[in-house]
Amino acid sequence: MKTINAVRHHDADAAQAWLEVPKPIVKGLGIDNAISRKCLVDATSVYLMEPGASRLVQLALEEKQVEVVITEQSAS
Repeated sequence: MKTINAVRHHDADAAQAWLEVPKPIVKGLGIDNAISRKCLVDATSVYLMEPGASRLVQLALEEKQVEVVITEQSAS
């Protein structure tokens, strides 16, 4: 089983969370057009709003039998 590493970023003040996944993963799943425009994108990563967009990616990866390993990170 293949493993994808992701980072969950929390902003307690804004009561929001994002799941950071490598940009090629989202594009490779073919769901880059299905995620919200509120998701942030930089040169290497996509920051998926939780729970909606991040759940979409997790479900797509589970279908392909890919495990998602999530590291937690709080906003400073």
